[in-house]
Amino acid sequence: RASLAATAARLRDLDAALARVDDGSYGWCDGCGGRIPLARLRALPEAARCVECQCRAGDPFALLAGARQ
Repeated sequence: RASLAATAARLRDLDAALARVDDGSYGWCDGCGGRIPLARLRALPEAARCVECQCRAGDPFALLAGARQ
């Protein structure tokens, strides 16, 4: 069940990313308004925040997803 819930959450995040593509805001951080580095988007295409803003939001794993920036 945990795997199913995680998959459903990722699908929601990817759908939100597609909506950002449609409205032109994909690749721009929801937190600071700056560009999200391409390396982060390649590693985590559903990212809505840069690593710094994601860390500020309390995500301890943000640095792992952005390690290749």
